[in-house]
Amino acid sequence: MITCGIIGYPIKKPRSVKLWKQYFSRKKINSKMLEFNFNKKEFHKKIKKLLSEKDFLASAITMPYKISVRKYVNHLNETAKLSKSVNLIIKYKNKIHGFNTDVYGLLESLSKKISFKNVIIIGMGGSGNAIYNYINKKFKKNFIIISSKKKKYGKNTKVFKAFKYAEISQKKKYLIINCTPLGSNLSKKYINKTPIDNLTLSKISKKSFIFDLVYKPKRTKLFYQCKNFKIKYKNGLEMNTFQGEKALNIISKLTNFNLS
Repeated sequence: MITCGIIGYPIKKPRSVKLWKQYFSRKKINSKMLEFNFNKKEFHKKIKKLLSEKDFLASAITMPYKISVRKYVNHLNETAKLSKSVNLIIKYKNKIHGFNTDVYGLLESLSKKISFKNVIIIGMGGSGNAIYNYINKKFKKNFIIISSKKKKYGKNTKVFKAFKYAEISQKKKYLIINCTPLGSNLSKKYINKTPIDNLTLSKISKKSFIFDLVYKPKRTKLFYQCKNFKIKYKNGLEMNTFQGEKALNIISKLTNFNLS
């Protein structure tokens, strides 16, 4: 029997567990899919133990470990290298391989919206970093980053601590990507919260597009704000499905779901 799972904190009924279990059942793979709810104090100790277990094959990685998990990866695929973020690890021939399928899921879900010249990324955790690093290297964009983290970026990037301080032009249309958990049901501190205040949102061009990585609940406070201000909005449900299917495809091609 193989062991797969999802590593993160906090984890609250993630869709990946259901998707992977359905896939294993369909393919008649003898497996167990577990939730590895490692808090920050125990993360390094527990992941070392997990990776050393003989029946461990693969795991999805979610917040807040998409960057710190790279320490335990022997080989990174091109997307993981470009994005500097890992959301999938696979144990193959006693080596840990790291991949990023978040970027794939985002681009598939955005489709033609990636043609926007001006991109605003809210939050620079694992997902935010991955999306910024990859898009910045693959496409010519002008970026605005909303983050409290101090970090140097390229000349095409402006950084602001909060959205209300950002230099927004009403004449420009923006692709705005929320990479924070604000509005999600992961914790009480996120529920009914929004990354953009109404005053700032009222100043954004109606031709802009807001992509929210949050998909639980489907309709967040940001969703209702966008509806009120008539700005197009899409949540991260489809992105999550795309990246999850991509992850299973990678595991299948690399290992055929056999322990090496």
